[in-house]
Amino acid sequence: MNIEGFKFPPIHDPQWVTERSRELACHLGLSFQVWLRDKDLSFVVLSSKSSACPGQKKIYLSAGVHGDEPGSVLGLIRWLEQSAKWLKEFHVTILPCLNPWGLRQNIRVDQKNHDLNRSYSRNDIPSVKAHRQLLQQKGPFDLALLLHEDFDASGMYLYEVIDQHDLWGDSLLRAASKVVPIDSRPIIEKRAAKKGVIQRNLNSKTWQRWFKKWGLPEAVYIYRHHCHRVYTLETPSEFDLHKRARAHVLAVNEALRKLSHSP
Repeated sequence: MNIEGFKFPPIHDPQWVTERSRELACHLGLSFQVWLRDKDLSFVVLSSKSSACPGQKKIYLSAGVHGDEPGSVLGLIRWLEQSAKWLKEFHVTILPCLNPWGLRQNIRVDQKNHDLNRSYSRNDIPSVKAHRQLLQQKGPFDLALLLHEDFDASGMYLYEVIDQHDLWGDSLLRAASKVVPIDSRPIIEKRAAKKGVIQRNLNSKTWQRWFKKWGLPEAVYIYRHHCHRVYTLETPSEFDLHKRARAHVLAVNEALRKLSHSP
């Protein structure tokens, strides 16, 4: 098998994502599981085959909750192609594409016009319900990394939760800036940002009002129930696809390096 994958991958084809994930699972000794099937589209999870060993940290990675963010999906596939080192150290749960229909259509929402990343408090969306059940089965986690893209971004930025003892956002962005610049805007998505970092106090009344109005994102649900170290990574979707994917890989690797050296 060519572990480097295709030079020009058909990244908007969910079947390619599924088959590439299956190949990598076989090559890397991961468990390949279809956790929800919708017509001809599969929601796939790759994870360590056994429970975490005593002292082994658990990580969660997801991509493609918005179908018009293909760089996140390709970034996670590319990370998997280079992940052998980390798989020896960490117990992993990986969801390469949370919205395969949207990926095929190159659209943000799913086939019923749901923005899945605003729907994690809902019980009437099968994929969200199944995802929450999967998280309950696989968690809790020591680190969660959610890969996204932003049409309006002028560089890479991220969200971090501020109730950590040490914050890694700056380090993650510096690592990724080797291929994609950091978004330097002081206001990103109507939120104050500093050198590409948007800090969130998820217990603040401002954020509570936002969640009540717009819906609960995957990151917040995971933070509340399964992991207190959550980063949402955003690459600029107007940049070169392969550079965006590479930026995600670099940021993920830096986060794992930090986790490896943390108590």
